[in-house]
Amino acid sequence: MERVEKKLRHEIPYKGKKRSIYSAWHEWRFTEDERDRFRNELFKRRRFKKTDVEDLIKHLQAYCWFMRDGLEDSKESEIRGLREYILSDCKKVFRHLENIWRGRVWLTPFRLPNLEASPEQREKDGEFMVQTLKKSRVAADSLLDFIKLLESDQSLRKRSVGRPKADRLGFIKKVAEIYRKHIGKPSSYPYGPFYAVVSIALEAVGLPSENPIRGVKAALKT
Repeated sequence: MERVEKKLRHEIPYKGKKRSIYSAWHEWRFTEDERDRFRNELFKRRRFKKTDVEDLIKHLQAYCWFMRDGLEDSKESEIRGLREYILSDCKKVFRHLENIWRGRVWLTPFRLPNLEASPEQREKDGEFMVQTLKKSRVAADSLLDFIKLLESDQSLRKRSVGRPKADRLGFIKKVAEIYRKHIGKPSSYPYGPFYAVVSIALEAVGLPSENPIRGVKAALKT
């Protein structure tokens, strides 16, 4: 599979207007060689409909993309590390904001010691302090929602250490479901069309692909 980088454009409401921001994105696709190998294997011994074969390749690509992302251990580690760093900083800021709106910390306006405030200035100072209380609560609530979002994503993306075998991941079983939907009943016959599809898919996502007959038989057991 090959990694394809993309940029996505988002429009975010900001001060009554829509502001465009861009985020990086990537997807995994079968190479043209892998697509040809699927086609050649499925047309070699049996006559399948071309549309069914192409639908199978598209469906497999979507699943293999998901699997390939999950197996990118080093990349996953980098993403988790950055997320934890940001999450830690957000929690620190939240505690500061909480101290302000709970009245534990008062942010008085800065003034040089030798300058005496006029009645008008003292009124402005009081208004400033009231605003810090109100705004800190609003900011804290929004930040708390963001923290919960990051923590939720962390729990969803926790994975076990190491790379398990394909049969433990249920990869071949899922490939069998996709094959059954688009082509027909899969067979455990060695070097048959389903066996070939499994071998190519395993190799594409980076899992052991040589002689997967045991995994094929296990996946097709009812």
